[in-house]
Parts: sequence; C-alpha cells; structure tokens
Amino acid sequence: MNNLFCMMAENGGDGLFLIIVMAVFLVVILLTSFLPQKKRQKEMMNMLNSIKVDDEIKTIGGMVGKITAIEDTGLLVINVGTEEAPTYIKIDRVAIYSVAKKPEEVAPVVEESAKEDKVEETKEENK
Repeated sequence: MNNLFCMMAENGGDGLFLIIVMAVFLVVILLTSFLPQKKRQKEMMNMLNSIKVDDEIKTIGGMVGKITAIEDTGLLVINVGTEEAPTYIKIDRVAIYSVAKKPEEVAPVVEESAKEDKVEETKEENK
C-alpha cells in the first residue's frame, strides 16, 4: 500500500486520478446492476398483489390456467384443464410467472380505414 502512495507522489498525483476513475466506474457498474433488479422485483410484487379470480396465469413451471379461488393461506386454486373437464391444482402465489391481459385491457385496434386516411394525409403534407 505504501508503494502505491509513493508511486502517486512520484507521478504528480496521476495515481490518485486513476483511483478516482476506478471508484466512479465501480459505482456506475453497481448502480446499473442493482437498480433494474429492484425495479423488476417491484413490478413482480405489484403483479402478484393484483391477481384476482378469473385471471389467466402462467406458472414458473410453464402451466397455463385460470384462477378459480384464492385461499386465505396464499394458495391459489387454478384450473389447468378445460371448462368441460376441469383439472384443479393448488399453487403458491410466488409460483406465478405472468398474468395474461384481459381482452378489455389490451389497446384497441385501429381500423384499416383510419390507417389509410392517415397515410393519405401524410402524402398530401409531403407534396
């Protein structure tokens, strides 16, 4: 450690600049690795807290089903079969990988005629 300080004194403080740059670089790497992870974890917790009966889910094991009941213990009863031949299983809430969006939650589709009108307006503006 003393050799490092001796080298810095001989080089006129260039070593100090190198140490500062390395420290800043280390902080940037830590921030870019921890902040996105924390954001994903927060989104996952929001998703798990917002699930309700009749939501279509996908488990971490790859099974797709519909939630039929939510127990007080945190277990979910899902139907992985069909409506005619239901197959019910119980899973833990944290075993959910994703929740499928309902059709009414998906953005509305723009009609073809509206798209054509926009294209024609842009062509007229370009002339």
